[in-house]
Amino acid sequence: AIKKEKGQAAEQILPGLLLKVIHSLSFPKSMTWSYYQTRFARPIRWLLAILGDKNLEFNIENIKSA
Repeated sequence: AIKKEKGQAAEQILPGLLLKVIHSLSFPKSMTWSYYQTRFARPIRWLLAILGDKNLEFNIENIKSA
């Protein structure tokens, strides 16, 4: 039997995937800042994700992508 599934647009899938990737990164030395839970090598000050000519909007710890 052939099963057909409708695909999703990359713009819908990538923001959630990018969050998972950012959270999965590990560093020998990492830190948290303020009251946030995310650990990273340095404080995240800005985010940018571009697909073609479109900015992908997502946020992590109240920091919105540009």
